[in-house]
Amino acid sequence: MSDALQRSPGSRRQRLRLRRRIALPALLPPPPPPPPPPRLPMLNAAWALWWLHPPKTGTSFRDSVLDYPWSAYRDTTWPQGCHQVLGLDMTDRIQRPGAQVVAMFRQPEDRLVSAYFHMRDLLRKPRPKGVRGLPRLEWPQSPVGCCWKDWGWEPSVFVRVHKDVAAAVPPERALARFTGCMTNMVLGYGCMSQHATSPADARRAVEQRLRHFLFVGDQGQWNMSLCLFNAIMTGRRFVLPRQLANSRPTSTKLLDPANPAGSAIATRDPIDGELWNYVQRRFRRDVRRHGVSPECCPVTSDPTALPQLGPSGCTRYPLQRRPHAPHSKPDFAP
Repeated sequence: MSDALQRSPGSRRQRLRLRRRIALPALLPPPPPPPPPPRLPMLNAAWALWWLHPPKTGTSFRDSVLDYPWSAYRDTTWPQGCHQVLGLDMTDRIQRPGAQVVAMFRQPEDRLVSAYFHMRDLLRKPRPKGVRGLPRLEWPQSPVGCCWKDWGWEPSVFVRVHKDVAAAVPPERALARFTGCMTNMVLGYGCMSQHATSPADARRAVEQRLRHFLFVGDQGQWNMSLCLFNAIMTGRRFVLPRQLANSRPTSTKLLDPANPAGSAIATRDPIDGELWNYVQRRFRRDVRRHGVSPECCPVTSDPTALPQLGPSGCTRYPLQRRPHAPHSKPDFAP
């Protein structure tokens, strides 16, 4: 019994009332969480986003896309739907009002090297509970659940590659032959399916599909890409602090720190290289069209205070040091 109750005078009823008042705070629910930061409506309320996500082009972008309604055709489950391809009948859907595809892309060889070390990271994770006796490739969760069927491998091909990665076979030998990942996914096939066979397939992907995308970003210019995405979606140039975070960092980048070249891929991907050339041209064009630059893209938690885009250019903000994030690139250097 508390000291307050022991010292309290009066009747038993009064003591019970005091007991209830003392115990009441423990029975009350916790205070409500603070309200979420203000969000801006889309410029077009009918838009429904379809996020195309080639592996290792920035899973963190998912958090930005989730701020808006998703297309009914898009699998939003995690991680099963992470790398969903467009689908063979997607061309008509892209051109319908409301169905808008958004995607980040990445320099092809850089993307492949990142995929290699991501797989090595997952191999070091402990075996999940309940899967003893099963080979790793059948585990329903990591280490390889994210990098098998959803990456488009044939099972026998994946097993061979998985063994090579586990044995530290260099990325050039293990993965360089898997060309055209981003082109494959734009065309409606798995990343590692090797469906696309020539640069002509990449040109077809651009003409039939990619040129209709609402947003095309460059993972290597993360901050500029997020500012462009926000400008296209809301009519205001800004970056939210949480958009600078890297939700899926790769811890290891080199097999041998004394030999960085041994962890690189020197063989160029002629298929995704063709697609990448278009992505770069499109990205530069859209950046100019929307007036995106480091000075015009403040990092803010309240974009509602910012002016709408206008023909007179942007309000110029002083460059500030961005929060440290692995995605932060020199395009936003102070």
